[in-house]
Amino acid sequence: MNMKEKVLAWKPDVIRLWNFPKEMKNFTIDSQKNMIAFSGSHFRLPLLLRVSDQRVEPLPESEYSAPLRFQLADFAPRDNFVWVDRCYKMGQLWSPELALSTDWCVSQGQLGGEQKVQHVDKPQWHGKTAFRDTLIDMERYKGNVDTLKIVDNDIRYKADSFVFNVAGAPEEVKQFSGISRPESWGRWSNAQLGSDVKIEYKEPLPEKFDLVITAKAYGPNANKPIPVRVGESEQVLTLDNDVTTTTLHFDNPTRSNTLIITPPDPQTTNEGNILGHSRVSWGSAWWRSKW
Repeated sequence: MNMKEKVLAWKPDVIRLWNFPKEMKNFTIDSQKNMIAFSGSHFRLPLLLRVSDQRVEPLPESEYSAPLRFQLADFAPRDNFVWVDRCYKMGQLWSPELALSTDWCVSQGQLGGEQKVQHVDKPQWHGKTAFRDTLIDMERYKGNVDTLKIVDNDIRYKADSFVFNVAGAPEEVKQFSGISRPESWGRWSNAQLGSDVKIEYKEPLPEKFDLVITAKAYGPNANKPIPVRVGESEQVLTLDNDVTTTTLHFDNPTRSNTLIITPPDPQTTNEGNILGHSRVSWGSAWWRSKW
């Protein structure tokens, strides 16, 4: 038996030791404290719960665990779940109108049955579990599992700009690199992932266009020239330590489809970081870009 199998074998005993709730009917989400409460227990968000007649199994997200959507992908078709997370993570699956929202949302149901997504729109939000005994559809189950397992960089959404505080990219983007994971304020460029921030579009960019970038610089990158290239055309972006919006004018006679940004002075920073994760930043939090 390997270590993973041993840990899984210990799980029932650990759950009993921690005295987790045995049922979940009514619950309250405190969106300001990022907490959920039910049956006398409190848990920090985000959180995934497997709910059965006999017990409630909380599955938190941390630096030592897989993202909650990957954990949910391991659920059986009829397993009841409650998933509390940022709306865009579940909206991209089951509620497209919430696909760019960074508010809290609650989804519940069964991967092989029905799923419901609710927007947490109050500081103290009260909810109830409502699991229906529906017919299990294995095609739906497989589709949900496959979608849950899509890696962040391959997720695509409908938007007129690159929104950097949610996972993925607009539908028009073929691929991108050199950018760290999304956080509540945006993303850092990341020297560990590439020497440049590179965004390649599916179609050629216009012969003339304006690129609007909302960003800030980190540390010694402030007030240093940042080359921004499209084909043979290069413009210079200068940022300070506060968020600003800059418009760059490009001529693109060769109809290049690739945008390349080269931050000048990579720095290590944990600003806005998740405990246990590290990355080297070039100092630009790329919040939003559009043309």
